[in-house]
Amino acid sequence: MANRPTDYISAVREANRQVWDGINTLKALQREWQALDYGNTLPDGEGGNEGYTSAEIGAVVFATTDALSALLDGGACDEHGQRTVSATRTSAGG
Repeated sequence: MANRPTDYISAVREANRQVWDGINTLKALQREWQALDYGNTLPDGEGGNEGYTSAEIGAVVFATTDALSALLDGGACDEHGQRTVSATRTSAGG
């Protein structure tokens, strides 16, 4: 029978893994946006995506990804929940 501390640790690890996977997915979507020139070619949303403009989607893909990447670069955690130190902080003696 699992106990709450074990369940809690597992839940934290899973949530962290989901965040990490989401960031990696967003980075892939940035590359796709650039490769397919979606800034000029992506139509506005239709059906279930109606009301979303291509400009809004681009802003989310880039602003969200860049903000999360900056947070990680500042020394957060990797996909295993291990503390990381950014290259800039290391080279600056931080």
